[in-house]
Amino acid sequence: MTISPPAVAPSVTPTENARILIVDDEEANLLVLRRMLERAGYVNIQTISDSGLAVERFCSYEPDLLVLDLHMPHPDGFEVMAQIEPLVPADTYVPILVLTADITESTRERALAVGARDFLTKPFRYTELLLRINNLLETRALHTQLRRDKAILEARMREQQATDQARAERRRSASRRIESVLNSDHGSGSGVGLSMVYQPILDLDTGDILGAEALARFGTEPQRSPAQWFIEAAEVGLGIRLELAALQRATEGLPLLPPNAFLSVNASAETIRSPALLDALDGLPASRLVIELTEHERIEDYELLVGPVARLRERGVRLAVDDAGAGFASLQHILRLAPDIIKLDRTFIEGLAHDPVRRALTTALVSFAGDIGAMLVAEGVATASELEALRSLGLHQGQGRFLGEPTALPFDPGRLAHLGPTTAPG
Repeated sequence: MTISPPAVAPSVTPTENARILIVDDEEANLLVLRRMLERAGYVNIQTISDSGLAVERFCSYEPDLLVLDLHMPHPDGFEVMAQIEPLVPADTYVPILVLTADITESTRERALAVGARDFLTKPFRYTELLLRINNLLETRALHTQLRRDKAILEARMREQQATDQARAERRRSASRRIESVLNSDHGSGSGVGLSMVYQPILDLDTGDILGAEALARFGTEPQRSPAQWFIEAAEVGLGIRLELAALQRATEGLPLLPPNAFLSVNASAETIRSPALLDALDGLPASRLVIELTEHERIEDYELLVGPVARLRERGVRLAVDDAGAGFASLQHILRLAPDIIKLDRTFIEGLAHDPVRRALTTALVSFAGDIGAMLVAEGVATASELEALRSLGLHQGQGRFLGEPTALPFDPGRLAHLGPTTAPG
């Protein structure tokens, strides 16, 4: 092979780790090609003069580029390419640079047909050799990167599909669970799926029962908090149905409450906005019902809630806001909806007897509730000292385990707190 004197070497950035396999039956050519490539910065080079070993070496070395002489003793370059072609996966690009002195059209077409990607005619120039090798290796690198990116994308798609399928299955399972609860209660009266307990709301001065808050209990698997059941129902589009079922179940206890006591039933903003709530209230003593807004997330548009609340009030139903003071949302509910009953969060009551900050805030809320004509109910009263602290601040309504645990109706007077006379402040 005749090599013309090198011109000025092109500005290249050699891929040092690129594996190059050179097959040529002339040792001199192999030596020259190796020196030229090493001079250009390539370090992973293997040469072989026995074309009969070319396929085996190709498989073991897994080159990024094959430099192949066409005209060699059996097997020649055409035969080597024909044997290699089925061994390369369809989505893998391993370029073959053919070295030949035969520049006829038929030779080129035949070489292309069996896998050649580029040609370098003899005699060839150093600059041209490097440019062609660099171009083929860059193409190989791009193809490899695309293949890798495709594999990553496909893996992510499979992962997303698996996630979507798992999410869909969870939704189907959740829907079946909620539907089972709804169906088990519908007309059966068994309460196996959904039952209610009631926590008394007492006059803190006299111990009289002013009302009761209805709390859902789920007697089915999985065992978890009622809040989780309602959250799951909302996630699968059954939140309103489950809340209305709880309301219906809760109102069955009205005849077992003292005649003048009210019943407070929890409902989300979504349920309050639903026309189905008004339908569910038909035939019920609205003046004894309180809808307790339990939505803790920010309501973006209160105008969507003001109208439904007004229609409830037209029926005689009162509105309560839960967890007052526990966060921004509950304060917004109070300011925008002017509730009839404000539930003071347990975090205010805990430590009230000894915490001047809590006492000051509670006093302000007592005054605020009085100014807007709302009843202020302390939630979570757990000790006698908390009860006395509330009394001393002028708060007269409360609920909590010290006053009475949630239980089935009718209330057992022996299990309610027997409140003594009001202790004078100080």
